[in-house]
Amino acid sequence: MYLKWSDYPGISKYDGYEEIVIRSPDIDTLIESVENLDENQILVIETHEILNDSREFMKRGPELKIQNTIGSPWKVFPRYFRNLKINRPKRGYKWKNKRTESSVFVPFSSIIDGLKIYAAYDIDVKFYRGRKSQKMISAKVPSRSMEYKYSVFESVLQRDGENFFSDWNNYNCSCGCEGHLYDRFTSFKYVNPENYVCPHIVAAYHAAMKKLPEKGEDPIYPLFPGPTKKLASFDENLTKTFIKKRYKKRLTIGERNFIISSYLGYLNEKRIDGLSFFDNSLL
Repeated sequence: MYLKWSDYPGISKYDGYEEIVIRSPDIDTLIESVENLDENQILVIETHEILNDSREFMKRGPELKIQNTIGSPWKVFPRYFRNLKINRPKRGYKWKNKRTESSVFVPFSSIIDGLKIYAAYDIDVKFYRGRKSQKMISAKVPSRSMEYKYSVFESVLQRDGENFFSDWNNYNCSCGCEGHLYDRFTSFKYVNPENYVCPHIVAAYHAAMKKLPEKGEDPIYPLFPGPTKKLASFDENLTKTFIKKRYKKRLTIGERNFIISSYLGYLNEKRIDGLSFFDNSLL
């Protein structure tokens, strides 16, 4: 069942697990330690200089910039993801609408958590016509507790040849994810606020991709990449990774995205696909 990252179990759940302790690791050592965790092991990081500015990283850190194109975003994304480097981590990726000066920011963690929501719940997706008869997506995405379903609106579906893809710059969700992120980590580098893509938006888009062909219409092309099994397995090991200062604590969202981005760069340098835009094997 899907859990928000902040709700994953704390250190107390892992009583009896073998502790693997690493001190002052460089990023290669940290990645390899996470990757090689056994099922009954947890990782404890002591004196972690490379993660000291995780809050600042999510607030003002660099992002992978995707150049805006007229259409076919899935054709340009893979080239940019291959540019990720292990020693130059990004807080996520972003594209910009030059006409409106608005931008869309996607943390790498939203891709993975959105897939978890999609896999765990049935998501009610509908298509409707907006202004100028444009095809649009609406969805009800369950919260973690299933006591409430968040409303997600993604528009506008545009055509590229014979198929659809969602408009690059128009997303809206009634959940608190965006507010939570901006209250703590919002970037002040830009005149206009970023359109933050949370896991609920990613989950809704995956559900829309699955549903539309069943209605006998042209399919929707992927806009958010599906993580490979290797990346999903690595992220699961991050749930068993803890930082020790005065006490042992779970990774923050900044620390998590820092490590995921570094891992993708590590896989690129090892010539291993880490995050392929076309790999939807887990969907």
